[in-house]
Amino acid sequence: MNKKAILAIIPGMMMVMIDSTAMNVAIPNLARDFGVSFDTLQWVITGYLLAMSVTIPLAGWFSDRFGAAKAYSIAVMLFVFGSLICTAAQNAEQLIAFRVLQGLGGGMVQPIGMAMVFRLAPADKKGQVMGMLGIPMLLAPASGPVLSGWLIESVSWHWIFLINLPLGVLTVYY
Repeated sequence: MNKKAILAIIPGMMMVMIDSTAMNVAIPNLARDFGVSFDTLQWVITGYLLAMSVTIPLAGWFSDRFGAAKAYSIAVMLFVFGSLICTAAQNAEQLIAFRVLQGLGGGMVQPIGMAMVFRLAPADKKGQVMGMLGIPMLLAPASGPVLSGWLIESVSWHWIFLINLPLGVLTVYY
């Protein structure tokens, strides 16, 4: 079993899951900072989820076309690039657009990552490896709102996206 490869896949998958729930806490602050309604900023979440939903079915094709490792790296890099430009958003419309771009990468990270882990695990260890993978995948969505709230109170909303950079670099590097 290639433990190093499996351990490299997990941070990328966690990053996307944390980010999916982190925005829920930030919406009221972002609405105030950008001077727009709560309803307008709901599109930050909705656009992201729609973009993710569109790319999930394409993940298998993308993985077959470019190879799973390369496809996973590209998806993580697209997600991280989307995160980086989200920090530069000057208004709600830009944040929504940049978040959609982020979602295009994020939607492919989960299915490609799961497929890679399943392929890398030996037949007699698949259940054990998937179970071990399940622990961080359960913790990630629960920690997103907590981490987001702490970052908003301690620093700024920008850090909700900046925390993705080290995880993305770690994932692509390994």
